[in-house]
Amino acid sequence: MHTDPAPLPARLINRDPAEPISIVDFLTDGSLVRVCQCLSEALGVPIVLRDRDLRVISSGDDDQGWVVSQTPTTPAGVASPVVVRGETIGWIDAGLAQDQSGHPVACSINYLARTVGELCTRELELSHRVGEIQSLFRLSAALVGVSTMDETLDLALNSALEALDLDAGSVGVFQQPQDLTAEKETGVLHRATHGLSEAWTGNPWPLSKHRLFDRMMADGEVVISEDLASDDRVLSHEATSRDGLACFIGVGLLFRGRMVGVFRLYGRQKRTFSEGECRLLKSIAQQAAVAVAQANLLRVEREDRQTRRQLQLAVDVQRRMLPARTPSLSPLDVTGRYQPSLQLGGDFYDLFEIESQLAMTVGDVVGKGVGAALLMSLVRGSLRATTHELLCDVATVMMRVNEAMCRDSQPNEFATVWYGICDPATLTLSYCSAGHEPPFVVRAGASGQLDESCAFELELGGLVLGVDQKQSYVARSQTLEPGDVLIAYTDGLTDTMNFQDEKFGKKRIVTSVIDALNLDPDASADNIIERVFWHLRQFSGLRDKIDDQTLIIMRVQPGK
Repeated sequence: MHTDPAPLPARLINRDPAEPISIVDFLTDGSLVRVCQCLSEALGVPIVLRDRDLRVISSGDDDQGWVVSQTPTTPAGVASPVVVRGETIGWIDAGLAQDQSGHPVACSINYLARTVGELCTRELELSHRVGEIQSLFRLSAALVGVSTMDETLDLALNSALEALDLDAGSVGVFQQPQDLTAEKETGVLHRATHGLSEAWTGNPWPLSKHRLFDRMMADGEVVISEDLASDDRVLSHEATSRDGLACFIGVGLLFRGRMVGVFRLYGRQKRTFSEGECRLLKSIAQQAAVAVAQANLLRVEREDRQTRRQLQLAVDVQRRMLPARTPSLSPLDVTGRYQPSLQLGGDFYDLFEIESQLAMTVGDVVGKGVGAALLMSLVRGSLRATTHELLCDVATVMMRVNEAMCRDSQPNEFATVWYGICDPATLTLSYCSAGHEPPFVVRAGASGQLDESCAFELELGGLVLGVDQKQSYVARSQTLEPGDVLIAYTDGLTDTMNFQDEKFGKKRIVTSVIDALNLDPDASADNIIERVFWHLRQFSGLRDKIDDQTLIIMRVQPGK
């Protein structure tokens, strides 16, 4: 007849780890006692089950399937021990003389005792696993109600101390990557402590010599010292003695292979730790490690949100530095476009009216991102302010901006700038360059169809801004004609690459402008700049921009 297996005895799961194991911890309904009685009747030899203290275990009533005698007695004959993990937990006693140890009944009883020992060993292991699962279940259920990392770590620490029946402990979280070869602990914050003095938690010296315990925990080991007072690995026996610490077990808080903290538990008495206890501590520490990692991720996310907000504010400020509208000074038709490779960039352009003339500037500061944007605002602000002070003296303006940049920037910060002023009455362009790419002029004339021979570069100028405070700059001039197109740009445009690693280059810029003029001889500056960027998109496709792209197009309206 089939019957369900008996459940694990509650006293086996909830037993005090410090108490010795006895065979009575494994008895459920008294079946083993009855087996001994049946064998005794069948073989005609008295067979008795005894506990570890040699007390006889016999059948009981229906409520209690077995009872233990109060007084131990010495076995009358051959007795086979029931052994679990090297410890005798009971005996099966056969009423045979000592010289009958080779009797078939004695051999059978010996094999029975071994089988019972194996079954008890498995049941003990299973009870440990059940206890671990119950502890972890209680911890998981409790974690639902906590909201902070400190509460989680405090709960995990108390759960571990209770499960392992220890007296003190701490959970340390690393505030910075640890150098485990350093003599002292730095950047370890004790987020949860219990039963430890401030002198102990505030001591920067590690528990073990050369931080051996920490290095072992970083490798995923559970570190055990059953007797701190006699452990040669311990750095200071005096310190452990002052805090009354006698034993230690520790494990690292590992998340994705990286140790983010340490879980350290201590006892006031010397003791050993079982494999199940080590496994349980490791499981609790894993949950604690996840809590630490999650808290770090949430902190990083908050910081990232703050950074994004600040970055967006910086982007808005930088966008406001671009011309809100383009000056209208007939016959000059001008426009500009700026496309950063990142949210913030180091390119800039400016278009504004000064003394009824059109001022134009395009520049590129070293680097990208926030630093380049800040440097760009310095150059752009200095250039505008100096222009309004000195009016149309382009060379002196460039010299003053260079002096300001040399004074306010670092030695490795510099910028290239082209600056020009065009008089709409005389069509004279005065300009100065500080190491910037020379602009082009495409002269349409009256020849009809245009080609590359209609384009020429303006002369180069002086050194980049921010290097030599005493650098002087020379102004140049160029007389424009009706229909001419001025093209000022940054190298992000020419350096744009396609998937064949070819650069867009100067030639393609000129070709794009000529193409726009051949399609429409009266093309506006807006139409021309749109045509250039259309060619640029066709060329580069979906390849990422490696640098900011900035372009100014000024056209002298034909026939004006």
